[in-house]
Amino acid sequence: MICCHEDARTAYQWVLEHGPDGEPSPSGKQPQLFVAGDSAGGNLTLSVIAWARDQGLPAAKGAIAFAPLTDSTMSSPSWKANKETDPFLGPSIGKILIVPKLIMLLAMRFSRGKPPNHPEISPLLDDLSGLPPVLIQASSDEMLYDDAVRYANKARAEGSQVILQVWPRLVHVFQAFPELPEADDALERAASFIKSAELN
Repeated sequence: MICCHEDARTAYQWVLEHGPDGEPSPSGKQPQLFVAGDSAGGNLTLSVIAWARDQGLPAAKGAIAFAPLTDSTMSSPSWKANKETDPFLGPSIGKILIVPKLIMLLAMRFSRGKPPNHPEISPLLDDLSGLPPVLIQASSDEMLYDDAVRYANKARAEGSQVILQVWPRLVHVFQAFPELPEADDALERAASFIKSAELN
């Protein structure tokens, strides 16, 4: 997971240094930088915007995280409460929850090189002030629901602008299923968020 974070940082820096430098839009504005990801990619999204802030790099105009993993210690209540209502993560990751917590945390530290409560891999546990606008979308029935809620609440309390949008009775990263009308709704809201952020 740590290599993924390093790759995200490298990509962020590359975009800042090499583009986009295309033709202005009809409004005269240059293209803007946004960061987005789902699930573990949502973790990378939220981690890299905090890292960019800490490095004094230009901030993205906004960030979008679909059902992000924000607390790698798996401490959010919905990890257990929603195991049966999350057909995507429940059958696979739900099995991890029977492993004693201490053993699980030690294994995660050994495999990642850093403890799971390190802010680099648990964005929820970082300083969440001074971030660009963030849109988070999640289903209230998925295991990562409380990760989304806790992040949004903490970031708002620390002065950052976060919009949390929640749908009931949907699978993890439902936005990826084009046959769902809720997916269309979610992606339209994400597009509106981008348009609004571009104007600011």
